[in-house]
Amino acid sequence: MSKTKILLFAGSTRIGSVNHKLALSIAKSLEFVGSQHKEGTEITTISLNDYELPLYCQELECDGLPEKLIDFARLVNEHDGLVITSPEYNASLSPLLKNALDWLSRVENIDGQAVTPIKGKPVAIAACSPGSNGGIRGLSHLRDVLVNLGALILTEQLAVGNSLTAFDDDLTLTNERAKELCGELCTSLIRHAEYYKA
Repeated sequence: MSKTKILLFAGSTRIGSVNHKLALSIAKSLEFVGSQHKEGTEITTISLNDYELPLYCQELECDGLPEKLIDFARLVNEHDGLVITSPEYNASLSPLLKNALDWLSRVENIDGQAVTPIKGKPVAIAACSPGSNGGIRGLSHLRDVLVNLGALILTEQLAVGNSLTAFDDDLTLTNERAKELCGELCTSLIRHAEYYKA
């Protein structure tokens, strides 16, 4: 059986983004959890900077979908599970992430094959913020969007507060409870990704 492939990305592209740090921290945990599985896992972390998209407008589709979107959709489609780390903007998800998901929902064909890149895909969601709530309010909105896209959202989620002291130098979570929840999230994601992959 082939390795289970997990893709991670943050809904922020700013330099020093704590949610990108969280994605990298979760990737480390996934690698550890995945190493305990017979088939193994393949972990890929990307930046949405590399898949820059215009603000969604249906008229833009008249000339065909953006090439960067097809590259992004192909990557999502090729993986068995996703981790999305999302900053909280006014108790919701970031405009960058919402725009990327809106564009992703428009992809129905890649290389001549009918696809729905995120539909039926196990997705874990997480957030990190300076406040004590860890961006958890934004995760509720992100969950709603992903459910509407047909993704299989894990019950487990991770909200890491006090971001200035949340990580060691090697990006390990410093809070023991957060570390425990991260391990549970990673275990659940790999289990669901293995179950649902083709």
